[in-house]
Amino acid sequence: MKSETMRVIQGWIPEDRIKSVSRALEFLREEFDGKLLYEFRDPSPDEEVPTVLKNPKIFKIFETLVRQYGWPGRLESDPTIISGILWTIMFGMMFPDLGHGIVIAILGILFSRFLKKNILGLNLRKLGKLMIGLGIASAIFGVLMGEFFLMEIPPLLPTLRAGWLEDASGVVWLIKMAVFFGIAQMLLALSISVRNYIRSGKLVEAILGEKGVAGILLLLGLALTAFNFLGITVIPGILEFPELRMKVLTSWPFFVLVAGLIMLLVKPFFTREENVIGIGLVLETFISLLANMFSYMRIAGFAIVHAALAMVVFRLMQANPLMGIGIGLIFLNLFALTIEFLVCMIQALRLLYYEFMTKFYQGTGTPYTPWKL
Repeated sequence: MKSETMRVIQGWIPEDRIKSVSRALEFLREEFDGKLLYEFRDPSPDEEVPTVLKNPKIFKIFETLVRQYGWPGRLESDPTIISGILWTIMFGMMFPDLGHGIVIAILGILFSRFLKKNILGLNLRKLGKLMIGLGIASAIFGVLMGEFFLMEIPPLLPTLRAGWLEDASGVVWLIKMAVFFGIAQMLLALSISVRNYIRSGKLVEAILGEKGVAGILLLLGLALTAFNFLGITVIPGILEFPELRMKVLTSWPFFVLVAGLIMLLVKPFFTREENVIGIGLVLETFISLLANMFSYMRIAGFAIVHAALAMVVFRLMQANPLMGIGIGLIFLNLFALTIEFLVCMIQALRLLYYEFMTKFYQGTGTPYTPWKL
């Protein structure tokens, strides 16, 4: 706003910059012989405030993932650190290979240091920084699961043995671990959602919402009831569920499931929604949580595919060493380092966005873009 005798400038500054801005304004006041007035005030609850992401330098690159989804709002938790860690771990679980991981990490270092141009809109420098973490995760899980350039090495995981792909128990264990990891990740997302609701004053949603405490109870009850029905061991000697079959209907996990359902059903009485809408929401939430749990099985699926490629190389080397080197070691390794690498990276990102971040993150905020003199 301006007139012939006055100019008014209004804007936002981060709270930790108030002192430095005050010093600059005081200097300008002296320059203008006191003809400068200014004030700082806190935003009102309904104001749309831009947000600044403040993350340690090592996690700064993962802000790229958050930016692709949407900028965090004023009362939302910044998901950068946890999202970066989970995405990297999921990629490593899908693409477990010590040799490939080392190659990816080295390429990442080269990209981040020497490639500063964009190709087809892709910032290779940022991609390189992301690849470093992905390569390290791939190498770690390669050691744990026993793979090196599609060749078997002794796995460090005590539950797996050499040639574990041919052992049904090893495959089942891997699928179980993927589902356990997915459930833990979903519980974390719902817990963050509860925190966000409380911060924004939405206590009914925090307690009775499908992304609140009710959703947590429903997910826990659904998962643990299934474990009790089938008889699954999560942590040997610590968290073991006996096989109950239909007796599961009298077990405590089933009552947790029922409690979650009841909380969702009574929510319309507090929010003044139609009961039909409430019932539809319960069904949608139940099906969605079930589908999300099964979706995490793809982590095990891609790890099994990678192990299957290693088995192909081994069989080719046995049958015909020349063919094994040409088709197996060279062609299949190139395939893994290109197509499989991209597919696993995208699938890990899909799990992060759709199974994890949708449970607590809106991404409708505005980035803080300061005006500089």
